[in-house]
Amino acid sequence: MNSKLKIPISLLNAVVLETEEEAQEFYKSFIESLRDKSYPPNIQLERHHVVPLHAAGPDVPENIIRISPEDHVAPHFYRFQAYKEIGDKVAYEMRINDSN
Repeated sequence: MNSKLKIPISLLNAVVLETEEEAQEFYKSFIESLRDKSYPPNIQLERHHVVPLHAAGPDVPENIIRISPEDHVAPHFYRFQAYKEIGDKVAYEMRINDSN
């Protein structure tokens, strides 16, 4: 696996977060924006665990949001920036490689 984190072009203009606390707050607000997002009925949605299973997040409706495959890359990127957990980096890299 490549040790460099590939950032999709859509994230290059993202806000620079100086501290882990800022990154964690950004992740939480980003998740809330996705939770409120509506999609056309023809879009196949995927399940995203807000607190991932690898981080002992529960597999319950309150911890899951449904988002498009295109929107599913960014939460893993932002969560890795916020929590520095390798599982988030792996999930991000798998998703970014799948989208290429």
